[in-house]
Amino acid sequence: MKVAFYRMKKELNLSLAIRRIRNSLGFSQGYVAKKLKVSQQAYSQMENAPEKVTIERLKEICEVFNVDLYTMLTEGKAPGKRVSARTAQNNARFKEIMSQAQIVAAIKEMNKKLDAMIEDNKNAQSES
Repeated sequence: MKVAFYRMKKELNLSLAIRRIRNSLGFSQGYVAKKLKVSQQAYSQMENAPEKVTIERLKEICEVFNVDLYTMLTEGKAPGKRVSARTAQNNARFKEIMSQAQIVAAIKEMNKKLDAMIEDNKNAQSES
């Protein structure tokens, strides 16, 4: 049994999965601990030593995160290329800035169309 678990542990990093999902939701360890009705220290141990977590407790964590067990397990797959937390934050900020830039570009385009319509309206009134 230990050999099978060791193989699973090599292929799947449950600590990483739990931490990734918790961080993506913006939950603190304290918040999740409160939802699970355990101390923050106990929850931290669950994150750092998931092999000690029971299936029932893992299901409770999934409920707090509002994900199914499959999602929890697939999030723990080792990525091809690891990205630091700082890089992830920078990527998220870049996406936000790009979406803001797209909004600004759309507003500028609408303003141009409105200016053209106003000019057409003025020309139509002066011809009358």
